[in-house]
Amino acid sequence: MKKLLIVLALAGVSMTSFAQDEVLTEKYSVATNSFWSNWFVQLGADWNAWYSNQEHGRDAAISPLKDFRSKPGAAFAIGKWFTPGIGLRTKIQGIWGKRVGADSNPASQLDNSNKYWIAQEQVMFNLSNLLCGYNENRVWNLIPFAGAGVGRSMSANRYAMGLSAGLQSSWKVSKGMRVYLEAGWNRYEGDLDGAAYANNERRGWESHDNNLYAEIGLNFNIGKGTWKKSPDMEAINTQHQAALDALNARLQDAEEENARLRNELANQKPVETVSESVKQLVTTPVSVFFD
Repeated sequence: MKKLLIVLALAGVSMTSFAQDEVLTEKYSVATNSFWSNWFVQLGADWNAWYSNQEHGRDAAISPLKDFRSKPGAAFAIGKWFTPGIGLRTKIQGIWGKRVGADSNPASQLDNSNKYWIAQEQVMFNLSNLLCGYNENRVWNLIPFAGAGVGRSMSANRYAMGLSAGLQSSWKVSKGMRVYLEAGWNRYEGDLDGAAYANNERRGWESHDNNLYAEIGLNFNIGKGTWKKSPDMEAINTQHQAALDALNARLQDAEEENARLRNELANQKPVETVSESVKQLVTTPVSVFFD
């Protein structure tokens, strides 16, 4: 019985230690956050180059650094990550752009500025979290995105619909801020640069206004920007079962030892008692004489 109590005490200590161990978590699964968690704001500056549908076939230089083709710009975005791997953002970019190919020689235009803006809704995929699992301490994330939206040439008062795609690379600076680099492609109807093109026979690249840009900016988290990983219940249950099996084995050993001790007690021979006559004999004085 004493050994059984010792085993039970050890079992209590073992279970307490097990409860204090780190909880096993899933690699690709996290707990759902509230709607107001995981929002972010992005502020950026870009260099954008225009390839208008009017210029094709006129042998203009294709370098995105040419003055007649490129301008600096600005960008603002607000978005939310619904999971560590999938998010949405609303992005507005523009201000300064170019209209290329409105005359016979696109490279000869002295003033072909086009003030514009583009508003888009984009889906973002964090490949680092999708492929490698969520890690709060990860420094670098790779994020492709794609979307659609509307744009306006403020210089010509024209609107256009279009699509967008790109790739963003971001680095963690602190818990609430990241630095990002982004390269993107905006493909819009011919009115975006302020000069319409009526030839509908063109296809592919030549049928639309194309805006390529490279952007650098800061990403700020709003409120809670992290996730809690989901517990790995299968691994936890396996661990619990292993601990219970070990305790059951200890209890079985204790019960077998108790049964052995009870059996020895039951089969123990009785202790012989000394009779009263023997006691008197031992206490009777005896004289011994030697020659």
